[in-house]
Amino acid sequence: MRVAKPAAMARHIVTAALLLASAAAAAAPAPLVPALRSSFPTRKAAVAAMAPFLAGAPAGPTAAARNPTYDFQVKRLWQLWKQQYGVQFKGRQEDAYRYSVFRRNVQRIWQANSQNGAQSWQSINKFAAMTREERLATYGSPQPPYITNPERPRKPLLGNPIVPLTWDWRSKGVTTPVKDQGSCNTCFAFTAAAQIESYLLIKEGKTFAQRPIDASEQQIVDCNSPTGNGCRDGGYLETGIEYAGRPGVFVTSEARYPYRMNSGACRFDSIKAGVPAQDQFSLRSPGWAELTKWDAVTLREEVYKAPVAIGMLGPGVDAFDSYGGGILPARICRSIQPAQAPTANDYADINHAMLVVGFDRSTVPNYWIIRNSWGAGWGEGGYIRVEMTGNNTWGTCNMYYNMVKILEK
Repeated sequence: MRVAKPAAMARHIVTAALLLASAAAAAAPAPLVPALRSSFPTRKAAVAAMAPFLAGAPAGPTAAARNPTYDFQVKRLWQLWKQQYGVQFKGRQEDAYRYSVFRRNVQRIWQANSQNGAQSWQSINKFAAMTREERLATYGSPQPPYITNPERPRKPLLGNPIVPLTWDWRSKGVTTPVKDQGSCNTCFAFTAAAQIESYLLIKEGKTFAQRPIDASEQQIVDCNSPTGNGCRDGGYLETGIEYAGRPGVFVTSEARYPYRMNSGACRFDSIKAGVPAQDQFSLRSPGWAELTKWDAVTLREEVYKAPVAIGMLGPGVDAFDSYGGGILPARICRSIQPAQAPTANDYADINHAMLVVGFDRSTVPNYWIIRNSWGAGWGEGGYIRVEMTGNNTWGTCNMYYNMVKILEK
């Protein structure tokens, strides 16, 4: 989604972008030590893994007193973290600054994980040397919904079945491997591509193993950005779906139009003639429809038919960026109640596109299963579980406000 980077942060954001580019190059690297795992099965497991390095952390998040033993252990962890992600900083000054950011972040993560009763926990992932402001500026992008496209009569994809208590499209073999958008603000394109891939597999009655669809995010970035620079400015949640449904247009494969983590001129017209049918991913449908706002019941019904794209507040929220497992609680984000007329501030609380692929109402709390585009090394294999709230709320991190499905003919 779209982003504006504060000018005062330019120096460190450049370094942060290079860091993310390096980290993205290694897909879910194996942790050198348990403390650097991207996810943990329980909060206690996270605490146990990090304890050898962080057990001596100062009591307060802003504590200035330095514990020599603690500093030594954190510096060891810092070197291991840089080695794991293949990161090198330019000069001692930049390395020292990044270490200070890393130290504050791991202290925050340790303190959050040490709280008894926490239903989600955090990990020391590839964002550990970035400030909250940098994470927000690089990945977060306040963006109003594209246009209003109300529900139209259609033939249901799977009829009108009774929705079960639990559902997970991953177990049906119709979700594709999680990808990493890197340091580009292209969550809108990655979400659209993943939604198109799963939709086509469901419609054709095939699994990814039977038909390994791999749609080109770069084509969506180059050919469908509102400003012409989707890497820098992002895009709208709905436009990737709209683009793939245009007459005479199809999204081709990643192999034929590879992701460059940049923006460029649209090359569709120059390559379309040579693309074989199996690499033409076209919706051939009216496009998309936005679901009724603040309606968890409708979202469950639609997710049971096919994955649904959402906009939510994510980047810049510590517990989201550092998510390492569990169910992200609704209280983690600022709670906003539905209003008759959304304001500019309301829109500012939706800054990231993601894809809902399942849910579970058999547990307490109930939760959604949501796919991110930060690589399989983030969260639970690239996914996050988010607490399910009821109707007439904005949902956890405002996820019920902008919800988009693909329309069938």
